[in-house]
Amino acid sequence: MLLLSCIKTQSTETPPRTANGVLGTSYSSANNLATAALKAIADSSSSELAALLVTKDIYRDVIWKTLPAEEIGNMSVEMAWEWVARDSEKAIRRILLDYGGKKLTLKRVYEQHETKFYPAMRIIRGLRIVAEDPSGELIDLKLLNVVAEVDGLYKAIAFDT
Repeated sequence: MLLLSCIKTQSTETPPRTANGVLGTSYSSANNLATAALKAIADSSSSELAALLVTKDIYRDVIWKTLPAEEIGNMSVEMAWEWVARDSEKAIRRILLDYGGKKLTLKRVYEQHETKFYPAMRIIRGLRIVAEDPSGELIDLKLLNVVAEVDGLYKAIAFDT
């Protein structure tokens, strides 16, 4: 419980967006991306959550082209995108069913799995959101399953199911 007393509460205001990044509309930090996700959850907005994800074109033209051949294997970009899109749609439905309409306050974000560095981007796997619900209970959300950082801007690639 000592750890919880050291965590600073983050603002729940909508963070500024940047439309000039290679990832499209992106956020200037992982905390800002997480705050935007919590706002979308509070608004029960599947479209706001979907807007946090890269588009099919960005996935194909930016993310996929950056990955080394040994990580891609025999998978086609179309098959990979279908998998990412399907799992993200399921995750949006699940997160809104579980938490939609609840005002959750960001406490912190942390990386659960490895982060990979590539020449043009960083891929964060398992970016977890620790949020507080209105009753004061802390919730550890797995929503941001894969996140890309390019030029200091963050965008979700896939949500967790």
